[in-house]
Amino acid sequence: MCKKEKIKIANNKPVCEIIGDKTGRKFELTKYMYGCLDPNPDAKLSSVSITGNSMSIDIWTGCAFQCAYCHVQGVFEDLNSTDQKMRYIPIRRTKFSIDEILNELALHPLFEANTGIISIGTSSTEPFVQGEVLESTLQIMEWFVNRGLKNPFWIVTKAGIPKGAVERLKNISLTNPIIISLCWANNEQEVEPMKNNRFKNIELFRKCPNIHFNWYLRPLVRDWSNDFKDLESMFKKVSSEYSDDITSIIPGGLRWTEGIEYGMTEVRDMTLPNNVSSASRHTKTLTETDFQYIEKLSEKYFGRNMPVYKHSACAISNLLEINNIALTNFFKRKDCECSICPKEQRTRCVKSNKLDLAKINKILVDKGIGIQILEFSPENGQEPIVTQPDYKKFAPAIKQQLISIISRNLYGEGV
Repeated sequence: MCKKEKIKIANNKPVCEIIGDKTGRKFELTKYMYGCLDPNPDAKLSSVSITGNSMSIDIWTGCAFQCAYCHVQGVFEDLNSTDQKMRYIPIRRTKFSIDEILNELALHPLFEANTGIISIGTSSTEPFVQGEVLESTLQIMEWFVNRGLKNPFWIVTKAGIPKGAVERLKNISLTNPIIISLCWANNEQEVEPMKNNRFKNIELFRKCPNIHFNWYLRPLVRDWSNDFKDLESMFKKVSSEYSDDITSIIPGGLRWTEGIEYGMTEVRDMTLPNNVSSASRHTKTLTETDFQYIEKLSEKYFGRNMPVYKHSACAISNLLEINNIALTNFFKRKDCECSICPKEQRTRCVKSNKLDLAKINKILVDKGIGIQILEFSPENGQEPIVTQPDYKKFAPAIKQQLISIISRNLYGEGV
C-alpha cells in the first residue's frame, strides 16, 4: 500500500449514534478508537492512534479502574454490548501480536523513528495494571529498544509502578527516555473507585536520570474534590514524601465531551459537574484563579523552581529539551506565559516565525500528506498556520503530525 493510501485511511473519523436508555437522547460517539491510523478493526494499525502529544499503542480494551469521567466512554467499540458500559476486565482488542503491529507501524509514513513520542494505553486501559496488560506494556517498550529505536515513552498512570516492573523500566531507560505522569486529583470514590497510592515505588528510580515523573493533578473538579479545600493538604503530603522525585506539576480540569456525558448520565446514573456541559465544551473546569492558587501551593511546598504547566506538552518538551511539541507557545500563548517554566525551556521554545515552507511542504509530500502550508504567522495572534486545504478539517492523526513537523523544524532538527 502506498503512502498516500495509508494517509487516506488515517484521515477517517467514523462516528455512530447511540440512544440512551434513560432519556432516549442521541449521543454521537466515535465508532472506533479516536485518532486511530486505521479504523478497520481487523487491521493491524487499528490499535494505534495519534492524539495530543504522542502516538499511542492500545492493544487492550476495558479497565478495572472504572473512572466515571473516562474519555474512552466516547468510543463505541470500547463499550460492552450487554450494558453499553466500559468493560471491567481488559480484553485484547486485536488478534495481532505486538511484533505484527509494531513491524507494520514502523513502515507507516506518520511514524517518526527515534523522535516520535510513544504512549501505551492512553486510549484504552491502565497500562501498569499487573498481569497481561503490564507485561504487554513492557514488551512494547522493549520492542523499540531491541530494534535500536530511541523513541521517548510517555505513560499516564493511576496504578503506581509495580515493583516487578522496576528493573525492566530501568533497563529501557538506558537508551530511551521515559516520562511518567502520575494522575492523582484525590477525587471522591464514586468518581474514581480505585483508591491507591499513585506514587508507589517512584523513589526506587532516584538514580535513573532518564526516567522522569510528573504529578498529573487531573481532573480537578470542585464538585468531586471538596471544593478544592483539600488541595493544600495534598501538596503537603506529596512534597513531604516525593519532593525529590517530581519534575513538574501539571494541573488540569475536565472538559465536556459527548462520550463523557453519555457514560456518566446514561450508564452510571450520575450528574455532570455544575460547570461541565455541551455549552462549555471548549472550557475546562480549572479557572485562571484556580491555576494561580496551585502555583502558590507549589512554590510553598516544592519551592520556586518547580515547573507548573497547564499543558502536558510543556512538561514533555522540557524533559526532552526540545521546542514545544504542540506549539503551545504559539497556539496558546497565554497559557505558555502564565506557566512556571525554566528559563532554559523558554529559550528552547523559540518565538521566531521563520519557517522554510518549501522544506516543510516537501516533507509533507514525501509522507503522502495532501496539505500545503501557505503561511506561518504566529505573531498575528490569530490562526498561526494557513494551509490548503484547511488542516483543521483533517482527522486528529494528520493534524497532530503537521504540528509535530513544524515544531521540530522551528527548532532546527528537521525530520
